[in-house]
Amino acid sequence: VPGVAGVGVRGFLDGVVAEAVDDNRTHDKLSVLEFKTMGRWGRERLVPHDPQLLLYLWAARQMFPVTAARFDAVSTYQYKDPSPEKRFKRLVLEHDQRKEDRMLADLQKVARRVKQLHKNPDLAIRNVGMDTCHKFGGCEHMARCLEPWTLEEA
Repeated sequence: VPGVAGVGVRGFLDGVVAEAVDDNRTHDKLSVLEFKTMGRWGRERLVPHDPQLLLYLWAARQMFPVTAARFDAVSTYQYKDPSPEKRFKRLVLEHDQRKEDRMLADLQKVARRVKQLHKNPDLAIRNVGMDTCHKFGGCEHMARCLEPWTLEEA
């Protein structure tokens, strides 16, 4: 994480795509590709502010001359009309330095907090759940979260 020594970011991009800007393909536009599923439409208005997508765009820009993120979403809601227009949406998020700066500032805050928690695990708030404990290979602190505790300790 820039500005926070010893804390890194690891993840996976769904892809980086080149879109031809001219017939010679000499000026292809590179975009991060992100696939998502959504129940019903409505949250897509939040995509330009999604910290995950902004982080992917920032990370890709560290490796490639990426200028945008392409967000391809498929609705899992069972519409009576199964046409692609109802089930699929593509949104494009152009790079915005102000949004990137805000995302990086938030990422730095989280990274500093992670460093504090590694030094003093007793500061952590338990957050036991299927997503938090089992995704990405599990959490090294899971046993601590599952220790018995009383209301007096809470």
